[in-house]
Amino acid sequence: MSKLHLHFEGSLGMYHYQVGIASVIAEKYGHKLKNTYITSSSAGFVGAVLLKLYPNIQFTNYLSNMCFPLLEDAQSKNTGVFFNWNNCVRKMLKNVISNYEKKNNENIFTRLKNELGIFILQKQSFCNLNFKNKIIEDWENENEFIDCVVSSTFIPIFDSWKLTSKYKNTQCIDSSLFSHDSILKNILKNKDKQLIISTKMFRKVPYHYYMVSTNKDFVEKLYNLGRTDALDNINVFEDFFNSK
Repeated sequence: MSKLHLHFEGSLGMYHYQVGIASVIAEKYGHKLKNTYITSSSAGFVGAVLLKLYPNIQFTNYLSNMCFPLLEDAQSKNTGVFFNWNNCVRKMLKNVISNYEKKNNENIFTRLKNELGIFILQKQSFCNLNFKNKIIEDWENENEFIDCVVSSTFIPIFDSWKLTSKYKNTQCIDSSLFSHDSILKNILKNKDKQLIISTKMFRKVPYHYYMVSTNKDFVEKLYNLGRTDALDNINVFEDFFNSK
């Protein structure tokens, strides 16, 4: 049973900053992550999934192998990230899953089951607009996992002609739009400690940093900024992973 809980908050285009933080966690505390339950909402899934899949290696190839191909794919579209981003993310996730399974000879869903939780914000009934957050932590196949992630991050301007996403025939929107504090509190009841990885945990961030950008230099800047802030505040992670 995992005793620690890491949660990656929604972050829009700042998810590269969170991945920078995650890379430091992997380098310093990768051996502790087997005993850590990790959850995410919205774009926070990137750092969360990478930590669960690669807890003992550096993220040195994140920018060149995962991030930049995604940005290049979006850049190739006539409207850039608008109306195309979700499909670009789907393509990126297919590549991540394929590469992981080829290198590790392991089913990704067996690896992530009950160790990773993705928040989705589901519509409760056909007749009303009530949405409620819940955690998904078990997937049967690639398409189900990708649908879950895209549903967790869904914002209409990033998809064409859709106001909601679908996960198992249920309408969903970005999981960060409604509070999920009560779920986080319930998780903490069964854990020793909880740490929330947010974009504001170490500094005040300019609003334009949250824009989803395809500028490689800016994205690399966010990634390195996350690493710098994590290293400068390493005591936060030291207390979380090592203090009794």
